[in-house]
Amino acid sequence: MEFKNPFEQETLLAPRLLALRRLCTVLAVSVLLLLVITAFLLSNNPRPASFYLPDAVPISLTLFSMILILLSSRLRSAIVRRAIPRNPVLKPETETVLAAYKRGTLVSFLLLETAALIGIGVALVSWTLFYGLILCIAVLFAMLTRWPNAAQLGRILRGRSVP
Repeated sequence: MEFKNPFEQETLLAPRLLALRRLCTVLAVSVLLLLVITAFLLSNNPRPASFYLPDAVPISLTLFSMILILLSSRLRSAIVRRAIPRNPVLKPETETVLAAYKRGTLVSFLLLETAALIGIGVALVSWTLFYGLILCIAVLFAMLTRWPNAAQLGRILRGRSVP
């Protein structure tokens, strides 16, 4: 499809991203709800006296969760880049790039959701809200930076932005 101006392209792409935006909203809200539930559980219940966990377990799970946050961005870019022709003379097909953008964003958000769940698990296992809180805030920030955007998709299609 050829467009005369970028705004025309964005107005046609925005409704096609609506279902993906709704799904991403559900995933982001679930991270917030899980964080609130975990904070409520940890604030009202005292830590059991017989409970012991080595310090390496929460730290290693936190590190794994941070790796998932970084991996989500790289995986999204790799999925979208596969849909763009390597030859700069060829124009990318809108449908192919749109499908790859949706798939990449969904995979990215699912990895971020997994990282948040690991953070919640770390908070519950270590009985310390700090690790879970920091990881969930980082996940929510990463979700905001990777939010599905018709303008960004339009720039990718026009070749003005690298995914």
